[in-house]
Amino acid sequence: MEYAIFIFTILALLHFWYEGILSPSLRLEIRYRLFELRDEARMLKIRRGNDFHDRHFRYLQDSINGLIKNLARIDLAMLASITMKLRQDKEFKARLEARSKILDDCKVEEAKAIRKKGANLIERAISVNSGAWMFYVVPIAIALVCYQKTAKAIRFICSMSEHDLEKVAKGPTPGLVG
Repeated sequence: MEYAIFIFTILALLHFWYEGILSPSLRLEIRYRLFELRDEARMLKIRRGNDFHDRHFRYLQDSINGLIKNLARIDLAMLASITMKLRQDKEFKARLEARSKILDDCKVEEAKAIRKKGANLIERAISVNSGAWMFYVVPIAIALVCYQKTAKAIRFICSMSEHDLEKVAKGPTPGLVG
């Protein structure tokens, strides 16, 4: 029982450190980079004018603004929620596909590069915002991998003869007399 309390205390401290100190700093960096991307899009519109169509510019800027505003909410749970909504709501899916197609049809390479950089930042944001789960999921995953690797040995132990088991098991049997 003492080990469980110790482990949970360590997990709580790690979780506090990650959620209270590290992830806000990483999110702030991502936020500033999104601001830079929005500024790049605005400068691109000024430089390229009519070559960078208003519709493409508005959609790109609107998307970046949405990412900035909702940065802290973008995590694995949101990805799962979007995936479910895309399956259930055909109108929502059609709206997203149409908007994505319009952005894909943009011929300005710099705008495509801005969109790609934004996607990379959001991948990073998902990692940062879901990062505290690593303290809980990774140990479980390691335990499962270790168990799978030892499952064959456990089957062998269960099928060993008493004589072979006594050769392998060293020392006295705890709690048993003679």
